[in-house]
Formats: sequence, structure tokens, C-alpha cells
Amino acid sequence: MIPSPDLALLDSAAKDALIRTLIERLNDLTVRLEVLEAENAASRKENTELRVKLDLPPKTPDNSSTPPSQGHKASGAADAKPKAKPHAGAHRPLHPNPTQRRDVAASQCQHCRADVSGVMQTPVHSYDRIEIPEIKPDVTRVALLGGMCPCCAKPFKAAPPAGLEPGSPFGANLRAFAIYLRLSAVQNMARMLLAGQTGRAVRVSAPTAAKAQRAEHRRP
Repeated sequence: MIPSPDLALLDSAAKDALIRTLIERLNDLTVRLEVLEAENAASRKENTELRVKLDLPPKTPDNSSTPPSQGHKASGAADAKPKAKPHAGAHRPLHPNPTQRRDVAASQCQHCRADVSGVMQTPVHSYDRIEIPEIKPDVTRVALLGGMCPCCAKPFKAAPPAGLEPGSPFGANLRAFAIYLRLSAVQNMARMLLAGQTGRAVRVSAPTAAKAQRAEHRRP
């Protein structure tokens, strides 16, 4: 603390200097006071916002965008929850009419390795193995017979039956299947599937039916 000077001992110039010093000091204190008041107001505002947040309910998947996996779980809630029942797909029922049956008998005990092939055995575990049948092409070899006409001495040939006209070797069902693969499946997979069904390489870069129709139109 600065001691107060004896004003009686100061002349006019000293008093003026003292007044200027006090004014500067007062201005400096005023600026510092304004800064402190601004900081205090900001702190009070932040404190109010924090109090509002503390009064809010905790965020849960029901009242916010918090994912269900991150939702708060009460202590012991998992232990108190009853065990869920298995859904319908957990135990798939056996097919009522299987295509074939295989009864596999045990030849030895899996515990002591004793021979049990002569022991009467009953089914203890049954399950189904579902598979699609092998797809084999249905190939029809068409031979148009002919010969020499005894009347006009010109060669003749039988007319092709309906639906088995010459041209594309692929039938209507296979052409439809190729168009489906062309539009909805990957071309490489389509080529492999068609090659496996027909036993020959097939191009599916364009619909097979359209190619066959253009080829038939070009024929004389």
C-alpha cells in the first residue's frame, strides 16, 4: 500500500503531478475492472449452461440418437433378464418326405473303441442334408431324313418338327435362362453356368435369343 503524501508540503507543480498519476492509476484500474466483469459474466453464463445440462435426463436410445448398443444399462439388469426362448429357426424341423434315407450304424464305441456292430441300434440323432439335384442338359438330336424323289428325280428332305427348327442349338427355356443371366447376373458366372449345363462354351455378351433370331433372318 502506497503511503499518503503530506499535501501541505507539496507545491502546485507537485500537486498537479500527483493528480495526473492518480488519474492514470484510476484509468488503469477501470480497464482492469471492465475485463474482470466481462470474464465474470462469461463464467456465470457457462455455469448456468452447465447447470441446465446437469438437470437434463441422461441420453438413452429412446430420447437421443445414441445407438441401442451404447445405451445405459442398470446394474444387474442383465442378470435379472430372463433367458430368451430359442426362435423358430434354432431347431429346423425334419422334412416330412425326404428323397432318400440313410441309416448309419456305429461300428465301434466312441468311448472304449469296443466293437458294437452286432449290437441292436436305434436312431439317436436325425438330421437332414438338403441339396439341389445335378442339372443335366436335355439334348434332342434331330435327323431330317430324305432321299431321291422317284417322280421328279430331285432330292427331298423331311420338314423339321415344330419347335425343333434348325438354327440356334438352344431351346426356348435355355434362351430365356441366358437372357435372365445376362440382365441380372455377372457375365462370367453366366458363362460358367451355361457351360456346365450345355457342355460347351457359350458367349453371353449379348442376349443369345437375339443372336439366334438375326442368324435365322440371314438364312436364305
